[in-house]
Amino acid sequence: MAIVVDMHKHISTATEGRSYFPWQQRWHVCMNWAYGKEARKQGDPRDPEALYPRQDIRMADPEGKWAVQDMDEGGVDVSICLPIDYSFSHGSESSIGIEEKQQHLAEMQEKYPGRIIGFAGPDPRRPGAPDIMARGIKEYGLKGLKLIPKAGYYMWQEEV
Repeated sequence: MAIVVDMHKHISTATEGRSYFPWQQRWHVCMNWAYGKEARKQGDPRDPEALYPRQDIRMADPEGKWAVQDMDEGGVDVSICLPIDYSFSHGSESSIGIEEKQQHLAEMQEKYPGRIIGFAGPDPRRPGAPDIMARGIKEYGLKGLKLIPKAGYYMWQEEV
């Protein structure tokens, strides 16, 4: 029987008062929740400002239990879990840095062996990005590298 692999999953580590995303990304998510396709299907738009204080917590899964439950319900055997480092490209830091995000994915990989595979993923323009990526692989045991060119760089740039 074939193994079903989800090649692109995120597990947010946000907790009360600690944001996974920089404020601009959180606002973008709230605008989508308020005015996006699903919101339009439901009728009246919601107020993105009312959604904003709860956005991180609403998406958070620091223990990974919802991610694994989602995998079970969808018949997914293993998920490649990727960190998001939008702080550099958005110009403001989230309160949970890329190092901590990578460490969290390593913990999820250890907690759910064979189900969660964590990748490293600093923005290559971030100062120290090669060292951050190397720590993710060598020290934390992550299994690959996730690059997000839509954050504002091109694959042919020297730092990549």
